[in-house]
Amino acid sequence: MPHKTVREIAEFYGLHYNTVRDWIKAGCPYVQAGRKGGGEGKEWILDPYEVEKWQIERKVKELTGGGEFMELDEAKRKKMTAEAGLAELELMKEQGVLIEIDKVATEIGEQLSNFRAKMLSLPSKVSAQVYTAKDIKEIKSILEDAIYEALNEIRGYGSGIATDEFEEGDSGANEKEAEAAS
Repeated sequence: MPHKTVREIAEFYGLHYNTVRDWIKAGCPYVQAGRKGGGEGKEWILDPYEVEKWQIERKVKELTGGGEFMELDEAKRKKMTAEAGLAELELMKEQGVLIEIDKVATEIGEQLSNFRAKMLSLPSKVSAQVYTAKDIKEIKSILEDAIYEALNEIRGYGSGIATDEFEEGDSGANEKEAEAAS
């Protein structure tokens, strides 16, 4: 098929010649560049086959979201990599190395709820002891014992065993609690 001018390509597609000029600006291939702005002189010359090919490629990109096509081997490799990653996560989950975030959130929520209940029960639990205490030092000791008991219960929550328990007068207790909180 012989090469055509912009006007001839426009007539073939049933469009205005400015539409074909817009195509050229958008990257449509041409054989010979014409004079900028139109007018007399050198005309744009296009290969109808290349124009049609460009139109089809543009339509395909439009319909596929402009994405590049992936080779079948590349797609298979990506799928195998994803499946291997999922299998590894499942294995880690079975081994107890990986824990689902929902379970962690539930556990922490239960611990915080238990801690809140323990703290709210302290006044009624120790009020009689505080009332009969002889001095401020004894009141402080009673309160510390109750607080450490609550903290130790929470520390062992879920594991069945409380480790590094705090005791009355434990000088490192406040430091250990600060570490545990941070």
